This record gives sequence, structure tokens and C-alpha cells, in this order.
Amino acid sequence: MTMAHLVVLSFVSLGAVLWGAALVLGTRGVQFEQYLLLLGFFGLASALFIFSRIRGNHLGIFHFPVFLTIVIFLRFGLAPLACFVDEKNLSPNFGGQYGFLLRALEYVIIGMLAFWAGCVLTERKPVAHGPESAGRILKHSHADYSILAWAAVVYAVVFSIRLYLLHAHLYAYIGTWKAYYANLSSLQVLGTVSSVGGVAALVFVTIEKYFHPSDAPCRLLFWLILISEVAWGLASGMKSLALQPFIIVAMISSLIERRFRKGWVIAVLLGVVGLYPLSNNYRRLVRNKGGLASPAAVAATGLEAFSQAHASQRTASGWAGDGWRMTVKRLDLLPNVGQVLWLGPRASALEGKERWWMLLYYPFVPRFIWHSKPVLDKGRRFSIATGSTSVSSMAITYPGDLYASYGLAGIVLGMFLLGVVSQLLTNTITGPLDRRHLFVYAALFLSVTDMEIDAFSFWTSLIKSLAILTAIALVIYGPHRRQEKAPTAQA
Repeated sequence: MTMAHLVVLSFVSLGAVLWGAALVLGTRGVQFEQYLLLLGFFGLASALFIFSRIRGNHLGIFHFPVFLTIVIFLRFGLAPLACFVDEKNLSPNFGGQYGFLLRALEYVIIGMLAFWAGCVLTERKPVAHGPESAGRILKHSHADYSILAWAAVVYAVVFSIRLYLLHAHLYAYIGTWKAYYANLSSLQVLGTVSSVGGVAALVFVTIEKYFHPSDAPCRLLFWLILISEVAWGLASGMKSLALQPFIIVAMISSLIERRFRKGWVIAVLLGVVGLYPLSNNYRRLVRNKGGLASPAAVAATGLEAFSQAHASQRTASGWAGDGWRMTVKRLDLLPNVGQVLWLGPRASALEGKERWWMLLYYPFVPRFIWHSKPVLDKGRRFSIATGSTSVSSMAITYPGDLYASYGLAGIVLGMFLLGVVSQLLTNTITGPLDRRHLFVYAALFLSVTDMEIDAFSFWTSLIKSLAILTAIALVIYGPHRRQEKAPTAQA
């Protein structure tokens, strides 16, 4: 099984490189050949690291070090091939010079070497008989209704907050920038409760649902919260919010049942491609209308966006093709790092008033107490610096921000620290699992793997979420709650 996986990934990596070479060989000269060499080395190193981790445990794909390696190789290595296939995908700021992409990929690879070193340094050796599930699956038992009650109450609060944010023009991309900056103090608190609470409720019911698959009330609550989360994600205009629930369910169900639940993963992959034409039309309509403030307006705009997307695409193949092209372009983050390099000394204009010594208290002091609290809007500043508008936010990326602030040394240190922390978090679920650990790990999954935001925002978000989720887990599960020991996994 392990050798088959290794062969498949190696050939997929090699095939992707050869596919790109066949399309553009001879059109980009030596720069393209250099990129292929770097990408080949990156792919081989990633494959070796991944399969050293999932040998004998295919569920290791959901461990932070492995998942991050796949995400970073895809978004900073493979997807940027589109820039060589069609130079329209290359930033016009580069003036047709692919050297910025080459340097950016070199720095990302160096950062990944540091990331893997951090993972290896803090890795805990697996138990002799492989991983164990978080508890014995009890098909004919009832779920813990006290946990379900907590989940229902938390989600009712989250749902109410989102309705308020919607009516106040503050909910995600269907709100307005003017309302956002006029309500920063309240939005900080309400936004945190909404995002963390929604994820926490979904994780609670997913864990119970897969421990007790025959419990009807548990299944009903699970589907209600899952559908609601997807609906709110679609309403937000952010594809990631609509697809994140499927990733959470895929991970939890796979870890508990000790088999790769590919159906949930396929739903994510199809959703990414399928949502793009609809999402782009929806966001354009939202901007034209100056935001949305009611569920009825959201539903009407969604139907209008679907009608326009369907009319423009006409066929399923046209929809899928358009969605695929948009997906590849959206996944590509290397040009963003390249634009940081292109800015050079001008990147100093991206710096805000936040400082690293604020890290321990910045996430926990609300803005209505700390009136001069720095606004974390480096994505907006990056958008302005690269010639875009001030009402959009451009992904500066985690490695790009590290380079903008501290150069190559910043990438090395920042990626090493990311490797250490991601491995320490993974260590909590690599042995016999505790439901509290599974809850915290699953609820943090999407925060840890977000490579689009700046480094300070990444760490403040992670620290805040970790503290809140740990406190919630202690309240719900209790500090000394006895866990059922699962049978040993079969080799």
C-alpha cells in the first residue's frame, strides 16, 4: 500500500512537470527549465517527506505536517505552472519577467526545508501497533446528549449573531467596507464568537455522530448544523467558508472510523470547481447592489447569480472548464510572493502598528478597551502597494509576509516555528486519542493550514483559537473525563 502510494504520487508529480514542459517547452527559455528543475526537486522532497509520515498509516494525510506539505506544494509549486502556460496569469507588474517566480520558489523551498526540520525535531514516535481511534464506535448506543445540548445552544447563539451581522451589513463579503471600519470594536468580538462557535458546534456534533452512527437525534442535529454552515458559507460569498465544513467532516470521520472517507474529500474537490462561476457572479451582483442585508435578498441574489452563470456557460462542460481555470488561478499563490520581491524596499510600506511583543495579549484585549489597537489589514495595504484598489484585500501569504518583514532569515525562522507547532499539535492525536484533543485539533485544522494571511494575523488567530477551544473542551468534556480505549488498529 505504501509503495503504491509512493509510486502514484511520484508519477503524478513527474507527469505534471512533463505536462507543463510539453505545453510550453521552448517558449520561456532557460527560466522555464530552471523552474522545472526547482519544481522537480520540490516535488521529490515533498513526496519523500509525505511517505515517510504516512507509511503504515494512510490517515496521516490529515496530520498538519503532511497536509501543509501538500497544500504548499500545490499552491506555491504546481499551480504556478499556469503562469508559464499562459502569461496572462503572470502579474503585469513583472513586465513578463519570470525571474521573480524563480526567486520566490527558491525561497519557498528553503522555507519548507526549515519547516520539515521543525517537524522532525518535535515528532513523537508512533505507538507500536499504529494509531487508535478516539474511542470505540458504539453503533447501538446513544450519543452524549449533554454535549449535543451544548452544541445546539452554541449554534443558536452563532446563528443569531450572524443574522445580526447580516442585517448590519457586516457579514463577510456581502457587507460593506464602510460598515466594517465603523464597527471594528463590536465586530472583533462578534466575529470571533461567530467563527469559532460555528466550527466548535460542527466539530462537537460530528464527533458524536461518528461515535454513535445509529443515534437519530444526533444525526439530525449533525445534518442541520452542516447544512446551515454550508448555507452561511454560500451566502458570505467566500467559497472557503462553504467548503470548510466538508473538510472538517472528512478529517474527523476518517480518524474515528480509521479509513479514508474519500466521499467527503471528493465533495470538496468538486465544490471548488463547481462554485467558481456561481461565486464570481454572486460577488459581482453583491458589489453592484452595495451589499445585502436580509436572507431574502441573499436568496434572490443567489438565484440571479445562478441564472446568469448558467446562461453564460450553457453546458456542464463549459461550467466545469471555466471553474477549473478559475480554480487553478485562485490556488496559485507564488506570484503573490513574487510581488513582494518585486516591491523590494517599498515593502516597508506594508508594515502596520502591530508588533511581535504584542502577540501574547493582542488576541485577548477587545478593541472597545484598547482603543488604539492596531488594525490587521496588511492584505489591503498589499493590494494598494501592488496597484490594486483600497477596497480589496490581496493575499500576501505567510512566507511572503515573512520575507517582506525579515528577508530570507524570516522565512527560515517562521517556517521552522510553523513546523514545530504543527507537529506538536499533531502529536496530540497520533496515539490513543482523547475526544478533547480531537475536538481542539479538528477545530484548529483550518486556521493552521491557512497560508494566505500575514504572519502576525496567522499567529494571533492561532493563539486566540487555541486558548478559546481548549477552554471550551475543558468545560464540555471535563478535565478528568475518562475516555474509552479503542481496540488496536489492524496493520
